[in-house]
Amino acid sequence: MTAGRSISNKQAKEIFGGMGPLHNFSGKIEIAYLFELIDQSVRDDLQIIKSIRNKFAHTTRYVFFESPHIDQDCRRLSNWSDDTANEVLFRSCALGRINIIRSKIDQLMLVKALKDPPSIIEED
Repeated sequence: MTAGRSISNKQAKEIFGGMGPLHNFSGKIEIAYLFELIDQSVRDDLQIIKSIRNKFAHTTRYVFFESPHIDQDCRRLSNWSDDTANEVLFRSCALGRINIIRSKIDQLMLVKALKDPPSIIEED
């Protein structure tokens, strides 16, 4: 764990599984924002990415990145440009946001490692 308290497997299942408060992407986005793990622009992009993903996952018709309702969301992404395909923009934005989150986790892990004294195992 990089931040916060250690929790049991049972507690983790209650929080992240089933109908727990963090079982869906929206809850995770809001908690990450609340605890300042991400800033407003990353939060906004993640909410748009979630919306696009849901439009692909919860439909009974064929959907493409060029579909009007998907195109409308893609245009809201922070990296949107008229000369790049929506699918490329979506993937690029998602990967960029993943890298920002990974960087923050690495930073938190380093802070924790520097804060905790090293353990020394003495041999007999």
